[in-house]
Amino acid sequence: MLLTKKIAEEQPFSPSIMCHVTLDLNIFTSIEDSAAEVLAKNFATIMLDGLVNISVNAAEKLGKHKQWLFLRGLKSLSLGVAQGLGKHEGSVWLNGVEHLSDQEAKALSGIRCCLFLDGLQELSPLAADGLGRQRGLSLNGLKELSTEAAEALGNYEGDLSLNGLTKISTEVATALARRKGWRLAIRGDRYANTSTPTMEEEYNSLFLDGLQELSGPQAIALSKYSGSLSLNGIKHLIDSAAEGLAQNESSLSLRGITKLSDSAAKAFENHKGQLWLAPISAQMT
Repeated sequence: MLLTKKIAEEQPFSPSIMCHVTLDLNIFTSIEDSAAEVLAKNFATIMLDGLVNISVNAAEKLGKHKQWLFLRGLKSLSLGVAQGLGKHEGSVWLNGVEHLSDQEAKALSGIRCCLFLDGLQELSPLAADGLGRQRGLSLNGLKELSTEAAEALGNYEGDLSLNGLTKISTEVATALARRKGWRLAIRGDRYANTSTPTMEEEYNSLFLDGLQELSGPQAIALSKYSGSLSLNGIKHLIDSAAEGLAQNESSLSLRGITKLSDSAAKAFENHKGQLWLAPISAQMT
């Protein structure tokens, strides 16, 4: 079904991102370039998950959109489409894309807010280096991550989600932990009548909720991360891993843990940051 300019013009118009309007257009499998141009001027969240392909011109039009954009039906991107969408100022969902060339990854780096690529099956070091520019990056489809790709992601300062990884090497843990946990954000006041920018420090997150176990050396490596670290998939911690993670001085989430040995519990008593565990009553063994 074709999404025409006329249909696009008939959709509710949101003049501001504060209006929280969502346009569910998932029934459409193709879109006219002129319709993409109309939608780009709408500050609504736009859902176009039914699209299976998109022209370069339409991608360039949608790249001017400033709110959330869902294109989860696309299985692949041409370089031209990636370059067009890479100018988007909001968040973009491309979870259907399974492969990206290094050039396509670099083209998407211009997306300003968050980029979701949870269908991606592999990530080269060059692609990892190209992607790492957004406020948030989700790569939950990756089952493996090379040390070289992890080192490239180590330069990325936004929120990073790698929940598809079920195991990592100590080298990968070390590389990911080098990521800066804090960043400096410069923004204008959305609610005031002035656009004078303010400077704030923001807490970044690393999500590794797919990991099911950690060795002592891996835990020590991850403890060096200065942002918020999420390891909610781990059900059991060996004492050396608990002692390693306890060295973390930031926010640590281990909500999958239901039991801790006395030694592990004692180690976490010295944790200096926020610690999120299962209910306390279930901790001691």
